[in-house]
Amino acid sequence: MKWHNYDCDILLDIDEFPCENPTIEKALAVFHMLYENMEEWDRKVKECAAAEFMDENGMVEIWGDGKEDNVPPMPKEEFIKEIAVFEILITNNGEITFRIPADGLFTDHEIVIEAKSTGEILSCSLAG
Repeated sequence: MKWHNYDCDILLDIDEFPCENPTIEKALAVFHMLYENMEEWDRKVKECAAAEFMDENGMVEIWGDGKEDNVPPMPKEEFIKEIAVFEILITNNGEITFRIPADGLFTDHEIVIEAKSTGEILSCSLAG
C-alpha cells in the first residue's frame, strides 16, 4: 500500500484461525486507526528517529554510506524528509513496529521504532 506516498508493506501478526479469541479484528482496527491518522503517525515516527540520533544543536549525526570519513551531521528537517517507512508490523496485542531503511545514512542499517497503538513510543534503534 502507499504510506505517505511511498510503497509500504503492512504485516498483521495474528493468531491462526479458528481460535477462541481471533486477533484479526484488533489488528485490523489498529491498521485502520494508523491509516486514518497517517500524517500524524508518519511525523511521529520520523521525529522519534531524528531525536534518537540528534545532537544538542538539533543536527542528526549520520554515518553516511561507509565509504567516506567525517560525514557532516544533517539538519533535523532534512533527515525527516530523507527517510520513509517501508514496513509496518501490527502484532496480535496491538503493538506496532515501523521499519525505515537508512541506507546511505547509517551504512546499510535500518531504523526500527516500536510503539503502542495509543501513540506511546516504546523504543527506537538501529538494526542490521
